[in-house]
Amino acid sequence: MRANYLYAGAADLFWKPAARICGSRWRPFGPNVVTEKMYITGGCGALYDGAAPDGSKEQKTITRIHQAYGRDYQLPNTTAHNETCANIGNALWNWRMFLATGEAKFMDVVELELYNSVLSGRQPGRNQFLLQNPLR
Repeated sequence: MRANYLYAGAADLFWKPAARICGSRWRPFGPNVVTEKMYITGGCGALYDGAAPDGSKEQKTITRIHQAYGRDYQLPNTTAHNETCANIGNALWNWRMFLATGEAKFMDVVELELYNSVLSGRQPGRNQFLLQNPLR
C-alpha cells in the first residue's frame, strides 16, 4: 500500500521527470507493478505478512513486511491480500501519470482499479470499505 502512495507522491513532486521515468517502463523505483505485480482484477499488494519475498531462516529475528509485493508473478489466489487502499493508491498514481503524459495506458489501469478492485472493496448498502480483496 505504501509503495503506491509513494509512487503517486513522486509523480506529484517530480511531474515531468516522473513522466519520463515511469511513462516508458512503469518502473519508477523498483517493482514493475502493472505487468509483474498486479492481478488481472487490478489488485496489488499480494502478500500480507512475510519476512521477505523469498523467506529466510531467521524468520523470528528479522523485520517483518506487511502488505507487500512479492517476487515477480508471485500472485497467490487463496491468500491474496490486495488491500483496497493499495488499489486506490495505484489508481491515484496512474491518474497522475496520465495527467503528466496523456497516455491512455494509465487510464486503462485506473479503470481496471476502480471497477474491479476499489468497487469490490465497498460493502454493499453501507458506507464502509473492506480491507482486503482475496480472489477466492
